[in-house]
Amino acid sequence: MAKARSSDEVRAIETALGVHSGIMSDLVRKAHKRGLAGNIYRLATPDGEAHLDKMVDVLAGMSLEIVPPTGGRIYNIRIPVILDRDWQEAITVAGPATGAEYNVRKVGNLHQPTGAGRVWADMTLMNFGPSGAGSLEKAIEWAKQYNLKLTTPRQVFAVGEYRPKLDAELEMNPMYVLATTECLFGGDRQVCYVWFGGAKREAGLGWVGGVGDSSDWFAFVRE
Repeated sequence: MAKARSSDEVRAIETALGVHSGIMSDLVRKAHKRGLAGNIYRLATPDGEAHLDKMVDVLAGMSLEIVPPTGGRIYNIRIPVILDRDWQEAITVAGPATGAEYNVRKVGNLHQPTGAGRVWADMTLMNFGPSGAGSLEKAIEWAKQYNLKLTTPRQVFAVGEYRPKLDAELEMNPMYVLATTECLFGGDRQVCYVWFGGAKREAGLGWVGGVGDSSDWFAFVRE
């Protein structure tokens, strides 16, 4: 036997249905006003599928105010990124103190260039706050609601190169900026990062299960 819904659940459903009904009524009314009533009904035909996709694209492009998780922080930056930069060079300019033996230098084949040349990247960095109760999975789930895209290591390495004093900007020392595209290395899920510690910066490779504490900033791209 199905479980009866609570009064709060019923009210929430009624509210949602009312909002959706109101939006559709407004859409039909405005279409009639402009003599486009016939186009509304075309949406229900096979030819209307492409138009519905375009409507969804419009919705996706509507900007939402990005709000950090409860107790967390966000920080927006804009930096240039060389998409096809040599892997070792990208690491060295991001973290001059990165050792030759670091595992991050061994995963270039797992992160092929995503394009060519120099482009600008608008990025949102997100930190879960002092509680350190975050994870890569939670960060990605948070980012989805704002249509934010995962960052590649080269994008995060560019943060180290072009914002070398980011720890001072954020008043957090030490701190990490993590790429949100992962790879598999040594049998474990890993993410590349740049570590900021005052005058010192290093690139590194971290276990996915170990990220998300109070000093970690997850990087995403705004499009």
